[in-house]
Parts: sequence; C-alpha cells; structure tokens
Amino acid sequence: MLRVAPRAAALLLVLPVLAALLTGNTLQRQDAAFKAAMQGQDGQSVESRAAALQAFGATPPASVCTTSGDKTLDAFRATYCQRWSAQWQLVMAHKVALGIAYAGLALLLAMAAVSLYVARARNGRHAGVVTALRLAAGGTACLLTMQAALLAWLAGMVPARLWQLPAAPFSIVIAVASIVTLAVALQRTRRAVAPPLALHGEVLMPDDAPALWNRMKDVAGRVGTAPPRQLILGTTSQFFATDVRLVVNGKPVLGRTLFASLPLLMQLDADEADALLAHELAQLKDSDAAIWPTLQVADRWLGAASPFTTVLAAPVALQRLLLDLALHRVQRERSLGADVAAARVTSPTAMAQALVKAAGYSAYRAGAPHGEAQELAAGLPAFANADDFPAVVAKAAPAHLFNTYPPLAERIASMGASLTAAGYSHAMLARGAGWCDDIPNLSRVEQRTWGRAQAA
Repeated sequence: MLRVAPRAAALLLVLPVLAALLTGNTLQRQDAAFKAAMQGQDGQSVESRAAALQAFGATPPASVCTTSGDKTLDAFRATYCQRWSAQWQLVMAHKVALGIAYAGLALLLAMAAVSLYVARARNGRHAGVVTALRLAAGGTACLLTMQAALLAWLAGMVPARLWQLPAAPFSIVIAVASIVTLAVALQRTRRAVAPPLALHGEVLMPDDAPALWNRMKDVAGRVGTAPPRQLILGTTSQFFATDVRLVVNGKPVLGRTLFASLPLLMQLDADEADALLAHELAQLKDSDAAIWPTLQVADRWLGAASPFTTVLAAPVALQRLLLDLALHRVQRERSLGADVAAARVTSPTAMAQALVKAAGYSAYRAGAPHGEAQELAAGLPAFANADDFPAVVAKAAPAHLFNTYPPLAERIASMGASLTAAGYSHAMLARGAGWCDDIPNLSRVEQRTWGRAQAA
C-alpha cells in the first residue's frame, strides 16, 4: 500500500496540480502587473483611481474571461480575453487543470467509498467489486486522456510565452506522443487480460469413472448444489472447484470444473477427499463466490502488465488492495463457513485431516517443486516425520487458485475437531481407500497426467 498509493496519487494529481499552480501563478502576476499599472497611471483623480482599484478588487482581470452579466466589462472582456486568444486559453487551462485535479481526488475518494460499500454490504458485493475495478480503470483512462490534452497545451504555450517560439510544433509532438503512449498501453492491457486461465492435466468425464462421479454427485447433493461437470487431474498441489471458463491442454472447458492434484488425491482417504470437495462446492454455492475469480482476473492483468503499463495500472492496483482490505473479514468468514459445511457433510475429523494433508502437501511441493512422481512420493514420509513438520504446516495453507485461508489451527478449531499439532505427522501419512481406487486404469491416467505436465 505504501508503494502503490503514492504512485496512484501521483499519476492522477501531479500533472494537473503543477499545471494549476503554473497557470495560476501566471494569472496572479498578470493581475499584479495590471494593478501596478493602474496605481501608477497619471492624469486621474484620486477618486477615479480609488474607484478603479475597488472595481479591480471585485473583478480582477483573470476572472473576467469566465464571468458575465456586467455590461460595463463587455468591451474589456472582448479585447482582453477574446475566445481562443492566448489569454483566454491561459484562463481556461487553469480551470481545466483544477477540474482534472479535483476529478482525480474524487476518483480516489470514490474508489475508497466503493471499497467501504463492499466491506459493509450484505448483498451485491460482486457488483460492487466489478464496479470498483471498472471505476478505477475507466476513471484513470478518462483522466489520463484529459491530462494528455493539458500536457499538449502546456508544451506549446510555455515555449511560446517564455521564448516566443511557435506553439503548434511543440503541442503536436506532445499530442502525438501522448496518443501513441495511451494506444500502446491499451493494446498491452488488452493483451494482458485476453488469455483465459490455462491449465494442464488429464480430463476425466463421468463416463471415465462412473463410481467416482456417483460419489461426487452424492457429496454435491448433500451440500445442496450441482456436481462438477468434469474433473481435471493435475500434478500441482492445488484442489479447487470453479465455474469460470478455462483452457485445459489448449482446449476451452466450460461449466463447473474440479481441479484436483493427483499426488494429493493419492494421500487422501475417500472421506477426506469428499470433505475437500464439499468445502469447494460450499464456497461456490455462496452468493459471493463470483468475487474471487473476478479478483483473480484483475491479479492476472496486474501481474502480466509490462513495465510500460505498470505505472498506468497503479490506480487499479490500489483499488485491488482496497478490495483486499474490504473483503478480508468476508473471505475469512466464508472459508470458515465452508469448513463447517464440509464437516457437517462428512465429519470434523475427516475435514481436519484433509486440511492437514492439503496444507502439508502444498508446503512439501513448495520446497520440492521438481521431480518425478515416484521421487516425490518417496520423499514425503521424511518430510512429514521431521521435527518441524507441525510448525511448517501451521504456517502453510492449501494451494488454491482463488482463495486465501485463515490459519490452520483456527480452521480446525472452528469445526470442533480434536486434531492437534502433535497429530499432524500421523494425519499426513495415514491413508485408506480413496478416490483413486474408483479411477479405472489409474496407472495409465497417472502416466498421462505427469506426461502432460512435463510437456507443458
């Protein structure tokens, strides 16, 4: 926040504020020179000079260009600030600069206000998140366009006033440079968000594993939501369900998808895998479930932004951080609620052990990201039996595409499970019959899964 907020404020405010100060100072100096000329004018009576100075105080020359109604000033206005004259442009540029600065400040306040709404709203949080991100991106684009026009004017007017150089060439150069800059930024922005989420793995449909699908349908029915349409088996440590559009092995995949780590599934009992599935489906059933994929899209755009567009993305990054703060409590409550729902569908013990295995395997793969299937499986017992395993798992969290989670001990306690840190190692290595026993030709599926991962 300390890095992004100043960058966003600078992008929106620095140029218009500097332009307002520059034009305002020029107008003040003009007014001061005008007043000095009036005071030193010969041939006027004291009374006439006093009346002129009083009129000057009520309507200084800088304000004449933007006032109307006083017919006695019409002649002065017609000569002093004729439309499109240099003086008229100076006055208008000052007002435009102030307007852009106020608009930038208003955008920052609006971003904070929408984030506050998201934090406090009971309904419509997803609409609030979408509005917040579009407000940050669209408002920034509009203000940068106006700033580009202001910069083009300054580029021509400053050399013209200081060095009596022609204004047009400088304005044209800056205008073209600004247009090219914004066009390239928009092009790279579109390129950054266009690719859908790409995954690699073995796709299993209901006909490929009927017994497993019947089990998943039963879990979904107990949760009260639809089962996955397809199961993607991968070699990472992730286990998540999503309704967002995916590309798997280069092909689009639509509908509800469960992505499951095959190595993790091999460590899970059937009840533990049921618990993780119930947790994921319970989160999808939540009315706010669409928020997290939306935020993931924003994260992908911010992560893919090139150095050329990083500065332009500062307000969006600031809005993303504000939404993180706004949704912290919501996400925590949502995760704990899904844990309780999964424990109710299976059992608190099964869910607690599943959490330990998911977090433990994520921590294990984080320290050993490479290796063959047999090599990774052989190294897991030593990792789980290490003296620091309980501390490592307590700090770890299950790898997930969209969500972050509260601490493991808090999640286990919220379900009323009796599993403590002393039992983490035993829970990690204990295994009974699992989902993998319901996958026909498991060895071939495993071989294809790891082959796809290596090819990717």
